[in-house]
Amino acid sequence: MRSTISKSIVPSIYKSTYNAWEVYGDLLPYQASVLHGYDVQVQKVFFGINAMIDRALRENENLIIEGVHILPGYFEKHKNTFEYILDIENEKIHRLRFYRRESITSLRPAAKYLKYFVEIRDIRNFIIKKSKEKSIPIIQNLDVQEALKELVKHIEDDFEKKNKKR
Repeated sequence: MRSTISKSIVPSIYKSTYNAWEVYGDLLPYQASVLHGYDVQVQKVFFGINAMIDRALRENENLIIEGVHILPGYFEKHKNTFEYILDIENEKIHRLRFYRRESITSLRPAAKYLKYFVEIRDIRNFIIKKSKEKSIPIIQNLDVQEALKELVKHIEDDFEKKNKKR
């Protein structure tokens, strides 16, 4: 979206989810500002994601969309769409993931994210709350292989349930 929309029109998409609130200053209490900045980004990204989903449906293609901007409840449910949340509930393990990612790619230094760890966790908590409200499965991502197995199992079960209803 950054390549198609000017920073002067939607400045918040030129920030990361965890610091989009900085665009709006201190208009709201701190945590509300963090969630407001995040919500504005979700609303802007929503249109592009819905367009991708519509195209995949028209062309009968499979599609996986992942990212922090996929807020539960925002997207229209289609016959074979499924939502899942991958989570790291434990804060210590969550912090360690940033160091692990840094060891894989120098483009994502842990310090950059840890500076905003409180904001990242506030957004995470908001996503988890919305997931529970919408009864969206939350998969703990402590071990990548185990999380992947659980995700595939959910997809298989959900696909089977939807196809039995036909």
